[in-house]
Amino acid sequence: MTDFNHDLEPGGHSARDRDQAISAFVYLGEKLKSFYRGEKRKLQKKRASPERTDYADAMFHTIEGEIIPRLMLIHKASDYDDAAPAMSRAVPTSDEKKRFLEAVLANSATDTSNCIKSLLERGVSRETIFLDLLGETAKRLGLLWEEDRCDFTEVTIGLCRLHQVVREQSLFYNDRGENIDSEAPRILLTNARGDQHIFGVVIVAEFFRQSGWRVWGEPGAPHDEIANILQNNNFEVLGLSVSKDPDLDDLSKDIRKYRAVSRNPDIKILVGGRFFLEAPDMVSSVGADAMAGDARTAPDACKKLLVTSSLHC
Repeated sequence: MTDFNHDLEPGGHSARDRDQAISAFVYLGEKLKSFYRGEKRKLQKKRASPERTDYADAMFHTIEGEIIPRLMLIHKASDYDDAAPAMSRAVPTSDEKKRFLEAVLANSATDTSNCIKSLLERGVSRETIFLDLLGETAKRLGLLWEEDRCDFTEVTIGLCRLHQVVREQSLFYNDRGENIDSEAPRILLTNARGDQHIFGVVIVAEFFRQSGWRVWGEPGAPHDEIANILQNNNFEVLGLSVSKDPDLDDLSKDIRKYRAVSRNPDIKILVGGRFFLEAPDMVSSVGADAMAGDARTAPDACKKLLVTSSLHC
């Protein structure tokens, strides 16, 4: 197993600590943007379609508009942290940091969630998690990429995983926050098997949140991980993004499995992405209930789907 351990002595949480954590995310965002644009230029010279490169700005905007504002708020958030006293000196150990990085690189929602839960239970504050753990993990992702021990896809997915943790642990924006109706419908958003166009899922998730939904985003997660989440949590809708041409047998099989294991036996399946825009007649063929044309219309499409379903009950 690759040794991802990298010891840094934790200290007090000053403005400098916050700025260092922010810098780690900005660095990765700029690095990814530069990489994608370089690939885009290469593809344009070859007169090929630059499929993945259009998401570079979306990722950097996610860092600017999602991660950084939450890092700016963590000092305020720590005053309300009910999981650990604001003055707690508990910090993640080297082994805990290593396990968390491995879980991020493995793209395991369950393992990353368990790592965070374990830290909170033993008294590590959210402030420490945001600055010491997430900031350092972002820095390590950048170093591993520079050392050619991770490729850009692993780093991109890792950043999305960190973004998800930031959202889950934000006291102001997550499902436990006052700004979300506890009775609002829940949706799980992810990609179809083998589809790594993960930024589209991040953007769609934001439109659902703005429309008042409770959102669990798992861009790029393995299909068995999605099945596990559906089995243990109640969702009204599962949203699948399909950008590249899928293996239709695999997609149909996965949708049947998701329905079979879902804690909600009446879960609805919404699909979207380039593939279904070009082949809308395939929606019912793969076993989905409806499709959305784009991120803006997806919440309304889901709302209509749920209303229609209730009328037929």
